Amino acid sequence: YRNFFIHQGQRYSHEIDQASAAPVAHALASVSVVADDCTRADAWSTALFVQGPEQGYDTAARLGLAAYFVVRQPDGSFSERQTAAFAALGGHTA
Repeated sequence: YRNFFIHQGQRYSHEIDQASAAPVAHALASVSVVADDCTRADAWSTALFVQGPEQGYDTAARLGLAAYFVVRQPDGSFSERQTAAFAALGGHTA
């Protein structure tokens, strides 16, 4: 969420949507994944981020991934969403 630039009022992410070959253009700010190793966690967090807030969450939930999503709201605030597997870890979210 910190790797972006703004050009002519448009925000551009450093993550690329493989379907369009363009920077992702959704409101998802961040995805964190807990996995057995950091490589797997990083790969899944990137894949889920590129999918976006709805499809990414659905994929994580369907696969039983422990994932935490932060979504940018139109008013500048953020909302949070976590999968059941993430909630089962017992951690406290912001």
